[in-house]
Amino acid sequence: MVHSNNAARIRLWRNLKEGMQDEIDVKMVTYPDLKSPEFAAVNPLKKVPGFIRTDGVTVFESAVILNYLEDKHSCAMPSFK
Repeated sequence: MVHSNNAARIRLWRNLKEGMQDEIDVKMVTYPDLKSPEFAAVNPLKKVPGFIRTDGVTVFESAVILNYLEDKHSCAMPSFK
């Protein structure tokens, strides 16, 4: 993808939050990747972002992803809540 505002929110949070660059794996996808069955399993809307939690549940709304990450990594600074 050349650019996605929703995915950019996740990348910005990851870059601003201490220690998250090593905790959260980021994969860049191309437009054909979005249409693949593998990506559809992560996000049935076939859009970015798509996030797979440690328990295997997939989340694909940027606000929900950010709330989850902030709750899970609340001890890392800065706090965004």
